[in-house]
Amino acid sequence: MTANGGDTTVRRMRKLLLGLHATFIVLVVPYYVASITIYATPDANIGAGLGIMATGAAGLPWSWPLLNGTCPSARSFFFPAATAPVNLVLHWAIGAWLARRSSREM
Repeated sequence: MTANGGDTTVRRMRKLLLGLHATFIVLVVPYYVASITIYATPDANIGAGLGIMATGAAGLPWSWPLLNGTCPSARSFFFPAATAPVNLVLHWAIGAWLARRSSREM
């Protein structure tokens, strides 16, 4: 395999991973926010629990205070919905930086 072919494969994988990350965020964050705001009940909200697990994991390390229980505020439920897109932007920025860096080396 030539260096150019390997570089193309790496670029495709970066685009695929970024696309999967973006799809996950676009699907899960609105579900989580809707389950908190629209379907708020005094009982256990299982949908919100699933959403907080998914968006919390996608927002690590920024969402760690919420996941380990040190963020007791009522606004903390919207914290994972904000941290997951932050990681998506960081994912895109690091990918763009690596792509630019690898194109300069050629």
